[in-house]
Amino acid sequence: VTMDTFLGEVCQKIYDNHKDELDEIAIIIPNRRASVYIHKHLSDHFNTPFFAPKITTINEWVDENTAEEIISQTELLFLLFDIYVEVDKEEAEDFDSFLKWGKIILSDFDEIDRYNVSPKEIFRDLRNIKDIDNWSFDLITPSSHGLKKPDHLSDGQKKYADLWDRLPIYYEKLNQKLDAIQTTYQGRAYQDFAKRTHLSNPSAYKHYYFIGFNALSRAE
Repeated sequence: VTMDTFLGEVCQKIYDNHKDELDEIAIIIPNRRASVYIHKHLSDHFNTPFFAPKITTINEWVDENTAEEIISQTELLFLLFDIYVEVDKEEAEDFDSFLKWGKIILSDFDEIDRYNVSPKEIFRDLRNIKDIDNWSFDLITPSSHGLKKPDHLSDGQKKYADLWDRLPIYYEKLNQKLDAIQTTYQGRAYQDFAKRTHLSNPSAYKHYYFIGFNALSRAE
């Protein structure tokens, strides 16, 4: 089934059920591309102007319902770098070296919040997994009696292990900094909005349709 066919069937259902109250409907979609097809399929049912439903992406919907400003990854990188320098002090690398792993860490932080998992638990589990990986592969050396674990880590291995130990500190300090300047990032905004929907109904519309989603995170 093509996207055009799928959206045509969904729009037919929306029209059949709500043709006299389309302006009381919000349609949430993964990205803007689908909105063109939805407008086309709905307009095919009318010969005169009509009040269209609200069509918005899930990112836009969360943004509209978030009091804090959702800042870009570039801004987050600069904030995280400042925290990294503050924590690691003279051991901190320059910004270009930091970029190699800074983006990955921000992506991990975003996923932690989107999936609404405990940061302490996930960081502990990740550290344990990394210990196993290091022991099993990186830190095993051949000997006359088979394989053995070396007595000392190389400087690079120690630095890598220390980075994993400090992830919870980076995460906590980044969130504290964001609170102080009343900003947030997308994963955190999703998590906060999901929590608030359990306390009150944020609906500004009579009906909501979520169309075209798969592999949803817990917050979504």
